[in-house]
Amino acid sequence: MQTVANSVFRVYIIVFYAIPFVLFIFLGWHKNFVELDHVQLLGGGLFTFLALLFVVFSSRTKRKIKIPLKVRFHSFLAKSSIFAFSIGLLITAILMNQKFGTSFRHTGPNLSEAGIIAQMFTVLKSLCASIMIFYIRAIYYGFKVGFMHRLICFTLMLAYAVFPIAAFDVIFMVFFAGVFLLGSAFRVLLVMKNRYLMMLGFPLVFLVVAMGISTKVGFDGLYAYIWQDGSSRILSYMQYRQGIYFFSSVINYSTLSVITEYWFMGWEVVLDSINYRASVILGDPLQRPEITNLNVLNFSQIYAEYAGKVDVGASPGLLSAFMYIFPFPVNLVFLGLFVHVVCLCINTAFRHKSHLGIVFFILMCFFGVLNNPIHVFSSVGPDMVKVFSLFASLLIGIKGCSKRPIANLSSEKT
Repeated sequence: MQTVANSVFRVYIIVFYAIPFVLFIFLGWHKNFVELDHVQLLGGGLFTFLALLFVVFSSRTKRKIKIPLKVRFHSFLAKSSIFAFSIGLLITAILMNQKFGTSFRHTGPNLSEAGIIAQMFTVLKSLCASIMIFYIRAIYYGFKVGFMHRLICFTLMLAYAVFPIAAFDVIFMVFFAGVFLLGSAFRVLLVMKNRYLMMLGFPLVFLVVAMGISTKVGFDGLYAYIWQDGSSRILSYMQYRQGIYFFSSVINYSTLSVITEYWFMGWEVVLDSINYRASVILGDPLQRPEITNLNVLNFSQIYAEYAGKVDVGASPGLLSAFMYIFPFPVNLVFLGLFVHVVCLCINTAFRHKSHLGIVFFILMCFFGVLNNPIHVFSSVGPDMVKVFSLFASLLIGIKGCSKRPIANLSSEKT
């Protein structure tokens, strides 16, 4: 039986490595990335495949972690605290929209310079993935979603609608809208057969792509992409966006620098970033380092026209993330350990048969963590808050969960 954890990593590999490889075969090397000769391409491809095997075998586990701590889904404390959180997110989203507009992520100031409202919004938003997992677990295991929980989801949906700044914000908005409208019946979508779910997924993919383009070039630019430039530009954009992790892995594994140099550069960036962020939090900021995180460092290694763009980053993806902190092949050992630990945590929360709907939403929640685990664990700020809240949402139990999904429709007051 396929576990949810195993399926999460399989889908991740298919979508962000297998499909980009097929697109590379038919469309060639994308123009945005550093050109490789045939030997480099072959070497980078072989080592990428080796890293992929480490992920596949490390995710093959049904073990879980036993944690005695549990919360009540229908408790006043749970509902009131999540509701207060949702109101705070909505208020800060409205203020952010008024001050910066939806292009904040790409054209706004650095977070440390954007002010207290921007920092509050970013921290609050980083907790939404753990809230999503909380609702997925409760609905999957048969809890009724009453008025208060629906109101919470409606408020979170509004917050994402008011201030969407990333492509995947559409996913969160659709999820919270679905729970608000359907309540406990949302479980039908979570366990729906794959072929029906994939039919529903096509419009969602279009919305994600459209949101991704519009947050970078605005809605006028989106109109030009769709109606003026034709399908070739959209296909090129999708190959570029979907293939960043594939191309990063092939490029990074194609050079001996992965053994002799990358991990030195990575440690320097990580330590500089920790010192800088800690100084900002303590109120005595140091000079901002030129390269602030590993995403920026990776961008400088893989893009053909880097030209000193120190405010632009690109996640290296799961297969090559650990090479920025450990030399090859030690990085593969830590890659396997990380994948295994994530699987143990997911198995703790979801103990039964894998369903594509659950796998999809779990993958969306862990997307940023899987793309650059070193960054999220070493980044003092919202990313670190997100990763620890995510693991907590998987490990902390929900009182009343049955051993079998849906066998225990909760009769508690809602």
